[in-house]
Amino acid sequence: AVALHRGVWYPRVMVQRAAAPARSASLFAALALAGFAAAAFAADEAPIQRNLVSLRLGDRMKDVQILYPPTRDWPTHKDPGGRVTRVHVERSYAKYFPDDVATIRLGLKSGRLVHIQVVFDAAETRRKPLPKLVGELSLIYGEPIRRRESYAWEDSDTVMRAFDEQIPSPDGRALEIRTSLEIVDRSVYKPY
Repeated sequence: AVALHRGVWYPRVMVQRAAAPARSASLFAALALAGFAAAAFAADEAPIQRNLVSLRLGDRMKDVQILYPPTRDWPTHKDPGGRVTRVHVERSYAKYFPDDVATIRLGLKSGRLVHIQVVFDAAETRRKPLPKLVGELSLIYGEPIRRRESYAWEDSDTVMRAFDEQIPSPDGRALEIRTSLEIVDRSVYKPY
């Protein structure tokens, strides 16, 4: 028995043998393509967003004060190393303030934001406790790195952490738990 293969008549046995390498080559190409696609997908993880509550890492203090006009001077202090200036902003310290946020803590280095931390108020903490917040962020950024009771997502430029913060109760006799989220420029990030 003979068969036509690519315009040439061959015995059927040779046609089947000739087709087998072509099938295995196409199978190899399909597997290789799938492997490259999987590697590209893994390498193409979502970058950490560098903005939080309408502030972006790299903004100047003037930009922050335009967005949240101060009603009084904001308390500041320098870190012990002297590299980062910390600013503490509460709802009563600004004319406008984000909903569901109790406190914003900022870190500035050379006049630019390198750290933004948001502490949510009690209602938002009840509505979105830490496990729920971590679950939502995991859908976007993948599995977090867990350190004690905090969860972190990292890329080459930015670190995002979610954790529960203990703050004094209004009467000062106990501590309350509030959900907190922060983004930090990798150049100043120190793991806790």
